[in-house]
Amino acid sequence: MKRFFSHPLLLSALALAGCYVLFTRIITPPLPRSLLIQDMTIVAIAILLVATFNNSTAERFGAPIKALLGSPKMMIPRFTTLLVVMAGVAGLVYNRIKPTTASPVELRTVHPAPPSTLNVYGKTYNLLKLTNPIRDANPKGSKGYEEAVREGGEIYYKNCIYCHGDLLDGAGHFAGAFNPRPINFQDAGTIAQLQEAFLFWRITTGGPGLPREGTPWASAMPVWHEMLKEDEVWKVITFLYDYTGHVPRTWELDKKDSKKKPADEKKPAAAANAKLDDAAIDRIYAKRCSHCHGIEGDGAGPAAKFLYPLPRDFTLGTFKYKTTQADDEFPTDDDLRKTIMEGLPGTAMPAWKTLLTPREVDGLILKIKQFGEWDDEEIEHKPIDLGQQVKSSPESIARGRKLFVKACVQCHGNAGRGNITSGKKLKDDWRNRIWPRNLTRPDTWRYTKTAKDVFQRISTGIRGTPMPEHTTTMTIADRWDVANYVMTLRNTAVQLAKGETVINGLRIKGDLPVDP
Repeated sequence: MKRFFSHPLLLSALALAGCYVLFTRIITPPLPRSLLIQDMTIVAIAILLVATFNNSTAERFGAPIKALLGSPKMMIPRFTTLLVVMAGVAGLVYNRIKPTTASPVELRTVHPAPPSTLNVYGKTYNLLKLTNPIRDANPKGSKGYEEAVREGGEIYYKNCIYCHGDLLDGAGHFAGAFNPRPINFQDAGTIAQLQEAFLFWRITTGGPGLPREGTPWASAMPVWHEMLKEDEVWKVITFLYDYTGHVPRTWELDKKDSKKKPADEKKPAAAANAKLDDAAIDRIYAKRCSHCHGIEGDGAGPAAKFLYPLPRDFTLGTFKYKTTQADDEFPTDDDLRKTIMEGLPGTAMPAWKTLLTPREVDGLILKIKQFGEWDDEEIEHKPIDLGQQVKSSPESIARGRKLFVKACVQCHGNAGRGNITSGKKLKDDWRNRIWPRNLTRPDTWRYTKTAKDVFQRISTGIRGTPMPEHTTTMTIADRWDVANYVMTLRNTAVQLAKGETVINGLRIKGDLPVDP
């Protein structure tokens, strides 16, 4: 028995197990997995060296292993050991790849550590000393700086808007499909905490350029140095800081500037509440709106050709959503204010309530009227006659269904999914192809959220589109019944069953068949 417990192979196994327990259960804080593997490898090598320090000990250490692998009498233990090893490897692999509820590493790492040098554009950059050449050559407020910001905005809205969003808040159209989500530049915990050299590294190398030490990464960020020139990247970086109002971090703090009070603190309260002059309104419009709607308000901004639906052309004075009668050409200020503040879901028009103050919105409303050459003195708004609202009830919904079938099915479909039954290809007044609203998907409803909103859309129609007004074909009570019915269609879209989320393609010879 003593000889058995003093065998070097058993002692080595016990020592290895003891060290593992020490590293994982006793030492605090727990060691990272990478460090644990490194320490256990060193311990295993040390134990092996001690156990085989002379020939006799080495022979005793290897005798059981030699017998297990070569003795005919050890066939059953040999195959048992093989099965155990295979099962152990399979278990390790399974535990490695199985889904987990723990947050991914990339979500726990706030900002990955950048390398000291960066090789892109055929150059080597020292990230510890790299600064923004545009900012160095053009002080803020100079003509060169403003031009760089303008060009950087154009590049951003042509390339980055789909993920990082109109408001630079990481809520672009594709954002929900990514994990991790695109970065929110408005957040004070992102670019405000970083140097411009860090952004240059992240933009130029994208997801593939992230350090291996922080893997696994799941970033969908493209490698932009393959698509953008060096000066274009710096212009985008300059635009990001100018648009958000953040100041990039530097190695040395400018003590002189740090003592200055922010401009807003110097302004008296009366000045803060005063109306904006034309120059201030023009600056706000150019900064917030011109990239989509164009500097002339004609809907031809640099981002316009990449968007659907197209941005509104203010010079035509035609607006889709209003609370005035169908014969009224213009919406009210409150209608425009709601569109600006709340945005239009399902389009590139964001909700500006988080960035614009009420007086800035009022200034933009004035700017919109100037583009369309409105004359407020000649405009007399006639609000939609709401009458007496019909409460939603089974009877009202049943009446609304009959009216819906009679007046709405040809465009919106029998189930309200926007599948046209008339076979017509609908176009707006500018000959752009459009589709009826899918009433089962309220997340795509632009301006409408309540039965009252639906009533108004039915009553006044949607200008510039085939959606007509129904005041001549339906009574007020009828329109309320239809509105009550339409509200029941929300969230009735049928979810795909398990196994139906993948489209299986078939390889065929010859031309594609016309029939399904």
